[in-house]
Amino acid sequence: MSNPNNVPEWQQVEADQLDSGLYYGRFAISPLTAKESRLLKKGLFEALLTEILCLRFTHAKIQKGSINLNLMNIVGIQESLDEILKNFGKIILTGKLEEFVGKGPFVAILDVRGPLNAMAVDIELPPGIKVEMETQHIATITEPIPFVVELKIELVSSTSKGETGITDEEGFSIDPNPPIQKVDTSIQCYDYKGEPFQTLFLDIWTDRTIHPHEALAQASRKIFGLLSLIFQA
Repeated sequence: MSNPNNVPEWQQVEADQLDSGLYYGRFAISPLTAKESRLLKKGLFEALLTEILCLRFTHAKIQKGSINLNLMNIVGIQESLDEILKNFGKIILTGKLEEFVGKGPFVAILDVRGPLNAMAVDIELPPGIKVEMETQHIATITEPIPFVVELKIELVSSTSKGETGITDEEGFSIDPNPPIQKVDTSIQCYDYKGEPFQTLFLDIWTDRTIHPHEALAQASRKIFGLLSLIFQA
């Protein structure tokens, strides 16, 4: 251990972009006591999954006339309704999040006519919101029919889940891909000058919305901000 003052320090020990497109980062903080390790482990794990926000499509209302709710498909479109909703959920939206906090939901429109391959670039978005990948596939329209979808955009976290199976007049919920795909934690124990210490490891997988080190920094600031409010009370 190269920390003569025994002051806990963060280190990023690994960073990678996986073939799946996800970002991966491994972080270590030490030296910590057992109580400090447990506290940070729980606090950062919860903050990463609940406090890291992103813009996502959360609801789709498809123009009536061509939906077969029994078979969950749309006449003239190759993909099933479930596949189309999943494709909407995979689309990554970008924008200055601070401008959207406490606002919304926002509305976007997909209005195309086949035959064509509908992509993310075809969606009419509100000002300040863009798609990260314009060629993201949505649906293959095989016949000369209109395909009109009203989409709801909201700020979501990794614990946000769409209600599945909604098939009423209000449309269909979308289960959005979260910004934080996975978080793993582990603790390594060691002795230093006869005293027991621990190192807390955090493994973070994110989508292209945010890098792991940015997510960890945001989660840490969230915790610090809450503690500051308590101290000021």
